[in-house]
Amino acid sequence: IDKKVVASSIFWSIIIQTYRRQDVLEQCLARILASDLPLDHSEILVYDNGFPDTSDRIIQKFSESLPIRYPINSPGHGFGYSILRGAREASGELIVELNDDALIPPSFFERLNSTFEADPKSGIVGVRAIERGYEASGSDIGVIDVVNCDVLGNFCLATDAPIDVEHVYGFCYGYRRNLLESGGNHDSILLSRDFSNGNRIETDQCLSARRVGYRVVYDGRIAVEHLAKPRTAIDEKTRRWRLNYTRNTL
Repeated sequence: IDKKVVASSIFWSIIIQTYRRQDVLEQCLARILASDLPLDHSEILVYDNGFPDTSDRIIQKFSESLPIRYPINSPGHGFGYSILRGAREASGELIVELNDDALIPPSFFERLNSTFEADPKSGIVGVRAIERGYEASGSDIGVIDVVNCDVLGNFCLATDAPIDVEHVYGFCYGYRRNLLESGGNHDSILLSRDFSNGNRIETDQCLSARRVGYRVVYDGRIAVEHLAKPRTAIDEKTRRWRLNYTRNTL
């Protein structure tokens, strides 16, 4: 088989990292199966961070109906490692990073593609989160406060059209392969650390995308349900977790 021909037929790459949350992973994959994803031109990369016994049964359930690849990371690697690995191994022209507890709507891929097609300089497209307990503050969306090292999100707000932002919500967003080739990638040093958590993983990619001339766009017309479920067996009060959280934010 000519690998170049195979690679060129992939349009969508979906990167999902999972860790001992087989219940929400099943919901996530079920929503993808029920969506408008063109299966013959797509790949789904599910990266398991070291506990396959809790997720492999779910993968097997969808293995015949979805184009899934199921790499298992060696123990000790975290969220960030999977995201970096996925960006290296994905073949699609458009890449979607999707949390295992994010539930997409039926027309997700057509609508996301439409936003990308509207402007070839749109490098990153983020979506609106339907998330219990998410409260908006003010009206600005996706603004980076460089003084306080914080992000004014408001990613629960609807918009009438795509708008330019400095930051998107990393639970679900898409980007062009061309962006990676231009240098708009995640910070590989930051996220290669063991147990790198998911906080602010998208920040550096948003900053570097704008630096190399691409737009970062928020489309509040595309709404994705985010269960925001805590990860079992991960104590978010440990020193190691806090160290990653602080490093990511800075």
